[in-house]
Amino acid sequence: MLPNWLSFLFFLAIPIAIAICGVFAVRRFVETDVLRRHNEIAVPIHAAISVIYAVLLAVCDCNRLGAI
Repeated sequence: MLPNWLSFLFFLAIPIAIAICGVFAVRRFVETDVLRRHNEIAVPIHAAISVIYAVLLAVCDCNRLGAI
């Protein structure tokens, strides 16, 4: 089992840092017009994925609470 600080680093801090660097890299190298066109497509896809993830988390939570 990993210590708490190492778990935090691996599962939270490093992925968040990578995501932030990715956003900055895309903003720097991709033009604003291209980003604007892709935003119209990305928003509904992101919303659908978020809803599916939320439902899966709720199911996991219900299963965990049912086991108690």
